[in-house]
Amino acid sequence: MKKLVMAAAALALSAGTATAQDAAYDWSGVYIGAQVGYIWGDSLTRNFVGGTFDLFATPEADGTLGGIYLGYNHQFSNDVVVGVDADVAWSRADGDFDGARHPTGLPRRNQHAVDIDYTAALRARLGYAIDRFMPYIAGGVAIGRANFAYDHVFVDAVFSDTLTGWTIGGGVEFAATNNLILRAEYRYSDFGDGSAQEFPPYPWETQRYDLKTHDFRIGVAYKF
Repeated sequence: MKKLVMAAAALALSAGTATAQDAAYDWSGVYIGAQVGYIWGDSLTRNFVGGTFDLFATPEADGTLGGIYLGYNHQFSNDVVVGVDADVAWSRADGDFDGARHPTGLPRRNQHAVDIDYTAALRARLGYAIDRFMPYIAGGVAIGRANFAYDHVFVDAVFSDTLTGWTIGGGVEFAATNNLILRAEYRYSDFGDGSAQEFPPYPWETQRYDLKTHDFRIGVAYKF
């Protein structure tokens, strides 16, 4: 009887160990998914006349975004996960700023605005697998397409530009099934700056602008 009990206990322990091993999730593989989120940020627009700083404004933008992402993960035996992730998201974020200011601090009678068309990024990721949970950090190159506009007393202008900078952030993923991966993340992006010459009647004036954003995103992906 004692031997039978010991044998049953050994069998149960062996089965439990096998089950635990079978349940361990492997994050390695290719995935593709869709995401939605909310983006907010600010820009700095500066006007130069003949190379001399004339006035500045700080229009802020916010709104929703949505897009797709894809990537690849490789999980090592110590549960460290490294990967590469690419995404593009179309945005409805915009905002304006009334009364740009001269370097003297005096307000001007004009309005500046910014409208973000889309953002994209190519990032490296570093995570740690806790079975079906994986917290991670990510960073890399960021691209943003935006429209910068102003309404001055005598002239209106709109400049569209694609800016390139960097992004960094982090999040967590959860493997709801072996193939269905849920994601929530935050990222900060600095898209750098650009410049454009104004059209007549002020061809001697130059606009310089930059763009920085924060966003929170949730997504769902299929892992192959």
